[in-house]
Amino acid sequence: MKSSIQKVEPNEEIVQQLQFYADYCKHLLSLYPEILEFNQQNGIITTPEEEASRDEQYDKDYREYCLAKLKLNAYEQCGVLLSDKDAKKILKKKTAKDLVRDYDKIIANFIHGDDSSKTHDKFKLQINKNKEGMKTLLTPYITQVVQPSKAQSSRAPKKPPRRAVRSSAKSGDSNSDPDPEPEPPRQLYTFKSFAQLVDCSEKTLRNKVSAGLFPQPQKTAFGPRFTQQHLDFAVTPAKPAGTRGRPRIADLVAGGVQ
Repeated sequence: MKSSIQKVEPNEEIVQQLQFYADYCKHLLSLYPEILEFNQQNGIITTPEEEASRDEQYDKDYREYCLAKLKLNAYEQCGVLLSDKDAKKILKKKTAKDLVRDYDKIIANFIHGDDSSKTHDKFKLQINKNKEGMKTLLTPYITQVVQPSKAQSSRAPKKPPRRAVRSSAKSGDSNSDPDPEPEPPRQLYTFKSFAQLVDCSEKTLRNKVSAGLFPQPQKTAFGPRFTQQHLDFAVTPAKPAGTRGRPRIADLVAGGVQ
């Protein structure tokens, strides 16, 4: 339901304006008893038409007072600023007139009552009850804030996951370093593939391994396999340690001449 009703922050200047107009309307209503009393004291006789016109004007002024009082109470109690159009629409309900009338009775009874704490407690209870009734009356007319639907909220871009950072307490330095990159999978070679890699025949490779001239391959569940360390050794072989004595004796110690 579209409505010009707005929920706003309380403003003292607006309260004063609404209060002034409500007091003005109440002042007009207070004149009617004085006019009747003046006519009776001075023997002024009015025609039925004049009385009907006066009663009609009184009803009109009373509706205007209820309208002003409804706008004042709605703003003071609920922070809702009513337009004249919406206030007239709400005032057609009997509940609205009863709330305005009850509010005036509560104030009047409190002013003319005693000053005991019991009277104060009763006054607060009645005012709160009147305020809750006003909130209930205004709820269907207040424009609700539209919340985004689940479908719309799911379309919102998600933030990329934050990359974990290694704690500096473990690394021992003051700066937080990112996690190291995962190691690449180990490359394994068969006799045939490794021989092709070093550009020799498979038979030559087997002979060198058997003679101890090249490191033994690693044993795996799928047979012997060469690794990157074997390839590094093939490119840059380790220098043999220096031997003492005559070459003939050194060869015997090493296992004889091949």
